[in-house]
Amino acid sequence: MKFLRWILIFVLLLAGAGRAGAAGGGAAVADIFIQAEKQRLIEHSEFQQYESAFAAWDELYETVMFMDAGANIGLLIRNVATASCWSKFVSKVDDLPDDVVKTDLKVFIQDVKSGEAIAGEITAISNRLDNLFAMPQTQPFINDLINFSTGNSGRIARFGDISTLKNTITNLIENPIVNNVKSYDLLINDIEHFMINYRSVPGALNYFDELLQTPLKFKGGAFGIEILSNPPPVLAGKTLIKLESGIDDIDNFRYDLMFEDGSGMKIFVETKNYSSGTGFTTSFYNQFKAYISNPQLENMDQLKYFFRSNDGVTKATQVKKFKNMMKSNAKELFESNPSLFRSIKKENGIDFIDDWDDLKTMMESPTISIDHPVFNFIEMF
Repeated sequence: MKFLRWILIFVLLLAGAGRAGAAGGGAAVADIFIQAEKQRLIEHSEFQQYESAFAAWDELYETVMFMDAGANIGLLIRNVATASCWSKFVSKVDDLPDDVVKTDLKVFIQDVKSGEAIAGEITAISNRLDNLFAMPQTQPFINDLINFSTGNSGRIARFGDISTLKNTITNLIENPIVNNVKSYDLLINDIEHFMINYRSVPGALNYFDELLQTPLKFKGGAFGIEILSNPPPVLAGKTLIKLESGIDDIDNFRYDLMFEDGSGMKIFVETKNYSSGTGFTTSFYNQFKAYISNPQLENMDQLKYFFRSNDGVTKATQVKKFKNMMKSNAKELFESNPSLFRSIKKENGIDFIDDWDDLKTMMESPTISIDHPVFNFIEMF
């Protein structure tokens, strides 16, 4: 079992070293432990049963040491998995007499094969991004974005040139935090659609900059461009007029998207890519209150909170969370925009809300429907 342990240590060191551009160094460190284990087995007269596997390891180690030390982890895994000595090492696993060791090593081999598949995906992402950046239709947006980085060290680090932009997007797509998004090819299609169709919309560069800043922001921004690529019925016929912008008279507040219908009515859109366990925090409440306080918001049809329909995320679950939040803050919310709430009918569908106590009573009701107009702003996508 100790032999297996050092093999697994090698994989971890190899992966870490590959990311740091020092594959040979990772293999060398692992080999020190493996050779020490080999010596221990010899001293205890246990080496012979593992001899062929150790010999295969030695050959694999020598091959890794000659590989490009500057290779990224994807290329490194492919080099290992396609080397003839890797196949020999795999074939020698059956020489091991210990069934537990044999089984665990086969799991390890499968993990490397999975790593090879991931490496192939990284190559596919790279190729798809190369194609995206080479398209004449995307060149104007990309040039604008690179120029937008001038004089800002953070932006330069994210998209100061084509190569940096490509690396940033690739790393974000591959980040395990970025879940509940489309497959990489469909996601890049959405990025392409955004670059081609929304370059001239005010705030487009700010929006794209925002989604490149962190994995969580990329996850949220990817949902936003997913909506723009395939607008839901509630946004049909409406025009996107601003992205990632502020509202006059409301400090420290920015909405995701603003649409306008044919009559000139504004629709403010917030996009949330949440898991089922994501709660509504103080920050979430403050943002919601800012939306409600917006003097341009005259009815709930002008506000849309889009939640991605991830596992366990339904309109019913989100209504329940909003009910609890609005019940606890009914007075403050009502007083932030009384005319808005007075335009909403009570649960009976006849009388209108008159004061904050009416709002609280509605939120406390166990029978109020999730389709009541007060919840019209909650949309699933």
